[in-house]
Amino acid sequence: MKGTFLFFRRIGSRYDLNDWYEKWINLYKTDCRRSTLTLYERYYRLYISPELGKVRVNDITPERVQELLNELAFKNLSDSTVSGVRIVLFGMMDMARQQHVTKENPVMFTRCPYSRKKCKKLALSEAQQKLFLKEAEESRLYWLYRMALFTGMRLGELSALRFEDIDEARGRICVRHTLKYSRGEGFYLDNAKTASSVRDLAL
Repeated sequence: MKGTFLFFRRIGSRYDLNDWYEKWINLYKTDCRRSTLTLYERYYRLYISPELGKVRVNDITPERVQELLNELAFKNLSDSTVSGVRIVLFGMMDMARQQHVTKENPVMFTRCPYSRKKCKKLALSEAQQKLFLKEAEESRLYWLYRMALFTGMRLGELSALRFEDIDEARGRICVRHTLKYSRGEGFYLDNAKTASSVRDLAL
């Protein structure tokens, strides 16, 4: 038993969390969508690395992870962001466990401190939509606003529209892509995230 403990201490002491993140993202996450990798990179760079990046993998404890999650929630970050941070940490540490870099995954023993406040989603009334479009008539983005209101398309979907996505003969807009942004790469076209996102809309 003592020999096993020393084995994990020896292997885990080779990596701080920044080292292990680079290994995890470049070796074990090669099958992820580019947009997913961009999101993982953002969560790690902004929220995980500043607090835990220089900590040795074997020194990451449930308490340290829980303190980080609690601190992020206290800063009023959204529930989805806090959850995303935990998902990245969970994936990293679970792969470390599988590869015998550490004995166990400390993130298993943590929880997300979800906010009790729920944001109510509001939609513009028909009168508000008409007023908005009237005020936006002189804007160069007028037709973007108009299409957003009348089709319900997301901003990324609208920004990704190409001439070949417009079927004038059938009076249809074919939604197939979304415009994404990656730090260091700029804007790029990505496939729709889910099957339900691929759809045809009447003009």
